[in-house]
Amino acid sequence: MSQIFKKYLAAIFVFTLLASNIMAEENMPARKTMEISVNPLLLARGYLPLNFRVALTQKLALGINAYGRFFGIGSYKIHGGGGGASVKFFLNGTAISDSWFVEPGINAGYSNYNSTGYWSLSPSVVAGYTWVWDSGFLINLGIGAEYAHAFIDKNIFGKESFGLHGIMPTGEFSLGWAW
Repeated sequence: MSQIFKKYLAAIFVFTLLASNIMAEENMPARKTMEISVNPLLLARGYLPLNFRVALTQKLALGINAYGRFFGIGSYKIHGGGGGASVKFFLNGTAISDSWFVEPGINAGYSNYNSTGYWSLSPSVVAGYTWVWDSGFLINLGIGAEYAHAFIDKNIFGKESFGLHGIMPTGEFSLGWAW
């Protein structure tokens, strides 16, 4: 074989390898960087939670959530609202993709129970798994613990606690959409 033919063959081989990598990336679905979800299990506790997450890095997503609280049985009525923030660390995948995760967060809110207003503060940690389909549908499933503290006066360290407080189990089962 002549030297020129070998050079052309080598150039065609390198071009084919590079082009196949480029075309493979074109056929892959775009990485999702945002999600919105709702936790239907919290509806049983009288919450209507809405979560929004945005990927900040390859392994980290910032979550912001808001909730409305409504519940009533007979004369027992509670309503209020609040919100919080969380940081979701994706352990074996990229942010907002199929992956195991650990998510510390904090929620704060104000509620009214039969004309008694109270504030609440709840730091938590949840670990679990996220499934994201190519269509964008997603499921977050996790279990963890939270420290709930509710208080009547405006002093967070006041002695007048209200309702349930202390370390309690928590979890996440949310359905949503990623894009």
